[in-house]
Amino acid sequence: MPPSGDIEWGCGFRAEMIPDKDNPGYWKNTKYCPKHIYLEHIQAAPCSIDKDDYNVVDCNVSRTDRYCSRRTSYGVILTMCNCGIILNFNELYRSESPTRVLHHLCTTINCLSPSVPLPKYLIYDNACGLLLTFQNRFENGHIHHTARTDALDNMIFLIDKFHIGNHTRPMCQAQTNPYKYPDVNGINTVVCEQTNLKLKKYQNTLSSFSFPKSKIFYLLLFNFMNYPLLHLLYVTQRPYSSEPLNSTKQFTPDVLGGKLSASTVCPSAQHALSSHYNLHNIALKAIRGKRPFVLSRSSFAGSGQYTAHWTGDNKSTFKDMYFSISAILSFNMFGLTNVGADICGFGLDTTEELCTRWMQLGAFYPFMRNHNAGKDQDPAVFSWTAQQIMKQAVLMRYSLTPFWYTLHYQATVSSKTLIQPLHFEFSDDENTLGIDQQFLLGRAILVSPNLISNTTTVNAYFPRDIWYQYPSGKKVESVGVFANLDAPLDKINVHIRGGFIIPMQIPGDNLMLSRGNPFILIVALSSFRNATGNLFWDDGDSIETKIYNYFEFSSVENTLTINATVTNYTDSPMRLELVRIFGVNQSVTDVIVNGKEHIDFFYNISDQVLVIYALDLAMIEQTIQTIQWITMK
Repeated sequence: MPPSGDIEWGCGFRAEMIPDKDNPGYWKNTKYCPKHIYLEHIQAAPCSIDKDDYNVVDCNVSRTDRYCSRRTSYGVILTMCNCGIILNFNELYRSESPTRVLHHLCTTINCLSPSVPLPKYLIYDNACGLLLTFQNRFENGHIHHTARTDALDNMIFLIDKFHIGNHTRPMCQAQTNPYKYPDVNGINTVVCEQTNLKLKKYQNTLSSFSFPKSKIFYLLLFNFMNYPLLHLLYVTQRPYSSEPLNSTKQFTPDVLGGKLSASTVCPSAQHALSSHYNLHNIALKAIRGKRPFVLSRSSFAGSGQYTAHWTGDNKSTFKDMYFSISAILSFNMFGLTNVGADICGFGLDTTEELCTRWMQLGAFYPFMRNHNAGKDQDPAVFSWTAQQIMKQAVLMRYSLTPFWYTLHYQATVSSKTLIQPLHFEFSDDENTLGIDQQFLLGRAILVSPNLISNTTTVNAYFPRDIWYQYPSGKKVESVGVFANLDAPLDKINVHIRGGFIIPMQIPGDNLMLSRGNPFILIVALSSFRNATGNLFWDDGDSIETKIYNYFEFSSVENTLTINATVTNYTDSPMRLELVRIFGVNQSVTDVIVNGKEHIDFFYNISDQVLVIYALDLAMIEQTIQTIQWITMK
């Protein structure tokens, strides 16, 4: 890849030391190393910035002891296609000034074949400053007029959508605003930001390399990142047919737009492996290097292995909210476990009551999404009271993330359902047949939503077993019967089944923040005073599930045992902060954690709930750990 001029910016060698004629016995630095000292005498190469601009970056200017103990860079700047392919990169020495970015840009276009047209848009977070710098250099002749630089002059400079909110100048909003150009809507304007986020995991490795090894590592890294894209997404040079593949297939579905190429890549596009018709969505794993997320409304038997599903264009009615339960239960039986309905309804206009009730129910869908085609129905458009109720529903879902994640793991390895009807667990109880307004999350959590407008009670059935109210932990007294439960607008009835241990987590504002929070265990004792549970935990992204933690929990005879059977994943703190034990029917006098007395606990006599807090227990430090509570004789 030829440089833009006669020197690559940020040379790694020290400047030449020469005698100081004005101060005999002293030495002084020149601007350049011996290799590049002739730079002061060269003329600017075509399609490059002239030598005056080079003077802002001297040899080793950022690699002396004055700036850095190692000869390392301040980072890299990338030129990328919106599909994620890295075209060129340069290391930055000092700041990311418009002059340095412009040099990198000229280097990039100088490497392209003259037959390759430049794209219509150039997108950069400081596009306004870059544009002004380029126009100044171009108009003053600092950048020579060539076919390439003239084409660059005709490109439209735009700020990416992530940063445009920070640019308030009239020029930015009028001239470099991406929202002023409708055809930019289909372009990923933040692809560089996304790539830089991925590169942060290499930050420590890169900072350990000195020049020129760092350049070699960058080159190898970026080639590695480009390989799956170039291998799977390279399209041969051939024209697309106007009706691609529609006429050659026995069945063409009635899709939006009337043909298979509507709103997607043309199906006749030829990838290296096959046509896009055969490879649609298949390349996501190779492109992202992570687990893909595909959401489909059209599905078939077996597609649950690859895709999530939503139940289609429902309406904003209480009846459709009620129908969503049976639909999700059915799809779990079909093997499509990660399924949900459009919360609050897709068609028609919702009401505050309906949307509030539906957000509570949707918090227990495997796939949760508030989505519609009409007026806004996100929580912010409703009253403050409704917002707080919806927020609590979402926080409840976030707190159950470890339990949800373990259910997804079990569904993957054992073909289990995430949610199921009551009669799956209580097949001998005829009363459970036909119940379609309640459901079980896994085997352990019973959800009884309010599905009727302007009502404050729910008629719910409790199969013959031990059940505890959540979050109070109070035991349900009557089982095997239908009971009327209080269900005001701010409450969805949730009960935990005795004999199960539910792993939870202190919720954060989003799942990324929640991941580092401490864990909680809910121990719901059975009639035999025991309980079991498990927890699967990994990074959530890796395609091959080889690095993970797996725990088995058991409670027998007033002792909770945490058995860490696999502890490969060390990037998560995995600290246990709180244990709540339901059904402790005798007062507790002492708590022993791993053989040592623990004083931070309290016992609720009326609800028979023991809370052990401030544990700060590292769950992966030991294979087996115990928490014991001593009761009064």
